[in-house]
Amino acid sequence: MDLLLSDFENAMRIMGTSPWQEIDKKNQIQDRFISLQDQIPTEAWPKDVSRFVENIYSLIELLQKHERWKSRVKDADIYLSALAKIEEYVTAQPLDMFPRSISLFQLVLGILTAIYEFPAETAVWFPISSELELLFPHVIAISNRFAFV
Repeated sequence: MDLLLSDFENAMRIMGTSPWQEIDKKNQIQDRFISLQDQIPTEAWPKDVSRFVENIYSLIELLQKHERWKSRVKDADIYLSALAKIEEYVTAQPLDMFPRSISLFQLVLGILTAIYEFPAETAVWFPISSELELLFPHVIAISNRFAFV
């Protein structure tokens, strides 16, 4: 293990990339957000990036599954367009105008559900606050939500 770690770059060339799509997709998400880090206020940055990436992955998978069902295209892939839309929104926001009343995950939820139809019947629950509803009024229609009291 020590040898592998000491010559990590060479080991990566020999081993290659992951054959698992899930890991590749999560790496795409992480890489995109890391590239946007300078444009996201530090207080909006998630404390646990791996959990954040998992949550974004799950959200995109849910929306993609619904898009596949709607379009009847079983291998439709929305990852690149979804990440591009997130990047477009983030880069368009001046740092001093960046939404700070919601989490970065909520921001992504608002952006993506404005583009992709949210499935009506799902067992997944989301943190939809009144602040999120003010910024993205369309999320009012999402019924699966945590109660903020």
